Amino acid sequence: LSLVLVMSLAVLTACPPAEVKLSTDPYEGDVIYVGNTAGTTGAAAVVGIPFNFGINAALAIYNANGGFNGRTVELKTYDDASTPATSVTLMDQLIHEDNVFAIVGNVYAPCVEANLQSLKENAVPMVYAAAGNNILFNENATSDADRAIFPVQPLNYTEGRSLIVRAFAPALDAAGN
Repeated sequence: LSLVLVMSLAVLTACPPAEVKLSTDPYEGDVIYVGNTAGTTGAAAVVGIPFNFGINAALAIYNANGGFNGRTVELKTYDDASTPATSVTLMDQLIHEDNVFAIVGNVYAPCVEANLQSLKENAVPMVYAAAGNNILFNENATSDADRAIFPVQPLNYTEGRSLIVRAFAPALDAAGN
C-alpha cells in the first residue's frame, strides 16, 4: 500500500495541469481527491473492501505527516458491484463531477478494461489497477495519457513469461554451474 501511495503521489508531481481536462481545477483548494471504483459487493468484494481500507489507512498516515505540500489527499470511492457497466458510469462521475486528480486502484479486470479508454481520453492518471489485464502493458507508450497508466500488479502477459522462463531455466548445481 505504501508503494501505491508513493506511485500515486509521483503522478501528482509528474503530470502538468495542462494535461488534465476537468471542469474545475484539482490543483486549487486544501484537498486533493483521488478516486476509484471498487467492488465492495459482487465478485471482487474480497479485493475491493480491504483495498479501500488499505488506501484510506495509508492516506491517513500520509495526511498526518503533512500531506502533499500541506494539502490533504482523500479517496472518493464508489461500489461498482463488480459490474463493468456500473464501473464506467461511476468512473465518469469521478472524472467529470468529482474532478479527481487520479485513479488509485480500479478493481477487477473487466472493470479496469472497461474504464481504460476513458481514463486515457480524459488524461486521468491511474495507479495500481487491481487486475492483471494485458492491455495495461504498453512498452511503446509515447503519449502522456498512455504513460500515466501505472499497472503495479503483475500483468498476465509479463508474469506468465517470467514463470515459463523460471520453469524451463536450466538448474544450477551447488557450484553455480
